[in-house]
Amino acid sequence: MPLWLLSAIGGAVSGSVAWGLLALLDVLDSDFDLTPHGHGGLPIITSLSTIPGSVFGVLFGAALLWLRGIGIGRFLGYVLASALGYLAAFHAAFFSVLWLGEKGGSDPGVLAWGVGGLLGGFAGSFVLGLASKFLLRVSVAETLARPVLTGTIAGLLLSLLSLDSGGNGVPRSLLVFFALWQAAYAASSAPLLRAQPPRRAV
Repeated sequence: MPLWLLSAIGGAVSGSVAWGLLALLDVLDSDFDLTPHGHGGLPIITSLSTIPGSVFGVLFGAALLWLRGIGIGRFLGYVLASALGYLAAFHAAFFSVLWLGEKGGSDPGVLAWGVGGLLGGFAGSFVLGLASKFLLRVSVAETLARPVLTGTIAGLLLSLLSLDSGGNGVPRSLLVFFALWQAAYAASSAPLLRAQPPRRAV
């Protein structure tokens, strides 16, 4: 099986697991909110803004640990970078959709969700890509070219939330979004999973 396809499947699994955890927390009424409301309410730290990035970081980071042979320190660094990347994506998308919805004078439509997804996809991909460049010691092209472009374009899928964002519980469209977005980003990042060439003795 091609590495990009294997990586894409792993990304889809990651997105599905993240949605499943959010749905479970919602059913158990155990969603957490650690947002510092006394300091302007930023950053927004909730189950929705932290779990998807953390799950992707753990699973893709584990693949890097196994296939690329990175150390535990870099694995933990990747998990943190992924969590922070998604946190950046969440904020970019959330405030973009909110602002566009207010400008439109109604609930956010497909356009607002799509623009928010583009901006969020870029923000998250860029943050994780930049961190990955230093963590994995790879070229800019490997982490900030195709992955950022793919993550940004795939962000358009956030427009799916316009279909059922007003319902109760965790929207099913969010499952589709997480699965497809993380699959696309993981596939574009598949070259990072190749084993590092042995270093030449000096």
